[in-house]
Amino acid sequence: LYIKKRDHELARQLAQKDYDRDVLREAKRELVLVNRFTDHLKKHNLTHLYDDLKPARKVLVDPIYKDDERFVREWRAEQYEPLSFEFNTAEFITKSGVRVRSKSELMIANMLEQYEIPYRYEYPLRLRGKDPVRPDFLCLNIKQRREYIWEHFGMMDSIAYANRNIDKIAKYELSGFHAGKNMIMTFETSQVPVNSNIIKNLITEYLI
Repeated sequence: LYIKKRDHELARQLAQKDYDRDVLREAKRELVLVNRFTDHLKKHNLTHLYDDLKPARKVLVDPIYKDDERFVREWRAEQYEPLSFEFNTAEFITKSGVRVRSKSELMIANMLEQYEIPYRYEYPLRLRGKDPVRPDFLCLNIKQRREYIWEHFGMMDSIAYANRNIDKIAKYELSGFHAGKNMIMTFETSQVPVNSNIIKNLITEYLI
């Protein structure tokens, strides 16, 4: 079909209109199917098979899917040997009774507890081909069921400390821990202390 040059724009508009109409019609059909499937999942989700059991029956069954309460309880119950503290050092105790090593770690830990973020303090992790490390906090995002390590670097104005921990960060990176993905980092110097608003923002961004 030959279309005169002056009619080309009109033809293009008509073709686009027909295409847009067809796309809209199919999108509406897909939306109906998605809504039906979503409703089905709400009514027939696998988690209901366990939730609907009587308490005595639940004791006998190991569900394929754990609700958040049970998942968190089991995550918190993980046993590990904590690091010791040197004699006669300052004691910083969180509201839940966990001892940490600095005022800044105390601030982070108390805010994690305030937002009900499960964490393990100085939990041993083995990096790829490396000796075990003890990140300051291993945190759990309950909704994602995903772990994040949180390292606080508190003496970045010390050259020796900074060099040592830059090497540590590099080892984390080589072992699959990346800032903004599954690792959170905070920094401070003697002149620039850690900011509580930054801690809050990081918790909101990654852990809630």
